[in-house]
Amino acid sequence: MFWCFWRGLRLLFGGDARIEGLVYLYALSAVVFGFINVGVVDLLKELHFKRNFFYRSSARFVGFGVGVALAVILLNYWAIALGTLTTQTVLLIASYFVHPYRPKLALSAWQEIWRFSGWVLLRSIILFFGRRSDRMLLRRMVGMEATGIYDVGQEAANMPSSEFVIVLSEAIVAGFTRLADQPEKLAKAYTRTIAMILSLSLPAGIGIALVAEPFVHVVLTARFIEAVPLIQILAFYGILVTGLGNMHAVYIAVGRPARSTSFQAIDTGVRLPLLFIGISMLGMVGAAWAMLASAVFGLFVGLFLIVRDFGVSFLDILRQVWRVAFATGIMALAVNYVLMQVGQETYVVQLWAAIASGIVVYAGALASLWHLSNRPDGPEQFAIDWVTSRFKSS
Repeated sequence: MFWCFWRGLRLLFGGDARIEGLVYLYALSAVVFGFINVGVVDLLKELHFKRNFFYRSSARFVGFGVGVALAVILLNYWAIALGTLTTQTVLLIASYFVHPYRPKLALSAWQEIWRFSGWVLLRSIILFFGRRSDRMLLRRMVGMEATGIYDVGQEAANMPSSEFVIVLSEAIVAGFTRLADQPEKLAKAYTRTIAMILSLSLPAGIGIALVAEPFVHVVLTARFIEAVPLIQILAFYGILVTGLGNMHAVYIAVGRPARSTSFQAIDTGVRLPLLFIGISMLGMVGAAWAMLASAVFGLFVGLFLIVRDFGVSFLDILRQVWRVAFATGIMALAVNYVLMQVGQETYVVQLWAAIASGIVVYAGALASLWHLSNRPDGPEQFAIDWVTSRFKSS
């Protein structure tokens, strides 16, 4: 079975024999991760976010340090894979120190577990191929060089928005689980979560799209100048994906993973033909447009399912996010003005001036709109409460 899977990967990745060793090493990392103490789930269930943060971040810090050291010594891509294995190993060891639970090998509840986790596993497989299908098709249809530029562009475009969802996703699942038997509170929590995520990802995504050119010159160098239009398009893709970032969480919380898996299958099924057409016509740029088009489709389908299954009001979502949208628009005008005023001959100054002005204008515009709206409950109040609690705890 593994041989058949490996042969499929060889075909998708262009038959590059160098990938084989990496596949084995990453597979070993997955095996190590599978033996992590399941008791650490309680850290999220009981909302011990600080303890969970230090547990995970310390392992990533060690893995990063090992990866950097190996990169200096080996000077090749093996450093990344070995750094990942180190991170998983540290997580495994630390998990038995941060929680007293000691798992035992037993199969008495395998049917109950499989009914739930089987759907989650299937969704993860579909999600992997759906999220990687653009690179796979590009490599087969266009070539390695174009795929490399596209990959850099996508990582740069989605980094600001996707990182927010990664950080918040575990806390979201824990919070939704506590409200699983309270439909009205769950619907309200969902709309507030969307607003909170978009209050970070929307300005970040629009911002990276606006500063794509100076960002590439300063951070990536002119060698990747072809990635500029890709970053500008894929930044909007990242925003739309974060809008659905908590959809899977709410279905997991109420014990309906099959619905989330079905949605992911539909989303991937729509994305593949769009990618084939887009790449055939426009190459890298066509792939970016196809990803954006599929994300638009997924957003509408996802919101339709959430509204139907949980009684979430679309108007309530608009009431939560309109201030974020307006503040982001004002920020975009300010950043665009700064970019025009600062000459392209000083890309470093242009980039940092745009970032600084964007942060200040967005925060000021959002706070002003919030006060003019009589300070309703929303991401602004959440931010104030969070800052206040940090000062009180210190």
